[in-house]
Amino acid sequence: MKIADLNLELKRIRIVNKIMKVVPISEDFISRTRGLVEVSSGNGKKRNFMLQHLHMSFKFLLRGIQRMIESYSLPNKKLTPHMFRHTFCKWMLKATNNDIEKVRRLAGHSNIATTSRYLKDSYSDLADAVEALPKF
Repeated sequence: MKIADLNLELKRIRIVNKIMKVVPISEDFISRTRGLVEVSSGNGKKRNFMLQHLHMSFKFLLRGIQRMIESYSLPNKKLTPHMFRHTFCKWMLKATNNDIEKVRRLAGHSNIATTSRYLKDSYSDLADAVEALPKF
């Protein structure tokens, strides 16, 4: 990700991997990144130093995040970045009342069958559904 990929006014971020996608970002994300964007749009020696430092930081950020996540693993259960993606999809399905098309687009899946894997209910989801049955 580059600073130029953020559009705080339109609340969007451009993600470039296999294909380019534009996804919405939350107010919380905007407030947490505003300082970073302001530094990048400044001028002079301080801006150049900060951008050079940020570029070097971003270079190692992905592997650093992966190592940090793995460091929280339990001895018998490895924690991976993909688990966060899985959790995002599950929570987003719940937040959108199982609107699989919205979640497909937010997750960047080209095929809805990929997203449908996250529809599998957990035991607690099934128990909640049983409890929600109307009483006769």
